[in-house]
Amino acid sequence: MMTDDVLTLTAPSGATAQIALQRGFNLFRLALPAGNETVEAIAAEPEFPAGGKPSHSGIPLLFPFPNRIRAGEFVTEQQSSHLLPLGDGPGEARDDGAGNAIHGFAFDRPWTLTRQDESSATAEFLMSKDDPDRAALWPGDGRLTARYELTADGLRCDLTVENLGDEPMPFGLGTHPYFALPVGSTSGDGAAADCTVTVPAAARYELIGGIPTGEILPLEDDYDLRDGPRYGSLELDDVYTQVAATPDDPGMIESVIANPANGLRIVQRCDAAFREQVVFTPPWFREGEARSATKGAICIEPYTCATDAVNLEQGGADAGWRTLEPGGRFETWFEIVVTAG
Repeated sequence: MMTDDVLTLTAPSGATAQIALQRGFNLFRLALPAGNETVEAIAAEPEFPAGGKPSHSGIPLLFPFPNRIRAGEFVTEQQSSHLLPLGDGPGEARDDGAGNAIHGFAFDRPWTLTRQDESSATAEFLMSKDDPDRAALWPGDGRLTARYELTADGLRCDLTVENLGDEPMPFGLGTHPYFALPVGSTSGDGAAADCTVTVPAAARYELIGGIPTGEILPLEDDYDLRDGPRYGSLELDDVYTQVAATPDDPGMIESVIANPANGLRIVQRCDAAFREQVVFTPPWFREGEARSATKGAICIEPYTCATDAVNLEQGGADAGWRTLEPGGRFETWFEIVVTAG
């Protein structure tokens, strides 16, 4: 069902999702049953989607690059130079406030709905059609297609990138989910600060002003998320790498947010093509702030490449930057489920 450009998906399990079609096909509400609970898994600012920033709520989809490109400048493999003008107007990339382009073109633009039924919806963002001013800034003509489906145990998203242009198209792809804390907050059990966060990454990039220097750092205690530290001890906006796949499936990565008070867990699974993970503790969702509709939130963001990967690779690093030839296609996926302990 669609009302005022908001799509509502439902499933026999009782799961519900809502997606803002005109604001980046942003899935901003996800209620999943687990045991006797219905868990609101995704955080959104109270005014979204009617107001607020699309990058501050739900699950923004980041394409043709995730996170930042230093100063909006890059050179392709074909040695063509590109400059993304920064600002809020037509033909300008979003500015992070420090003079860098941020989060690509798709997260804040209307998408085109191509198919919907009771439990699923598919939409596409074609640069030349849905944002022609920005499309002129990028080599190739990219299309990102996203299909959300409520499954028997959670949410599945299948993502496809295609190069519909006549020249090679560089790209990176990321998602930016805001997970609501504490897990199962409607029961009143537990505090956001006591929830644990587990991400199977063994290293992180050194950052200066949010931009990687290219140096990979071992994890100090304040950054190591492999053993599930408390959310209340974290203050992060970091790019993790050397992310391990699950022992029983080399093609899948799994991260977990758990509430020890009630045994409920939000589990994010994704294709191992999402080789980096950005972990961010957004200050606008900190516990105790009246502005927040939840008591806390954490972002665990699967990326196919590092922040500023296009420039890191020009410096000789393996940062995950991809190029699709004309007619080329890339497919990937992620899932979100809630389990009861």
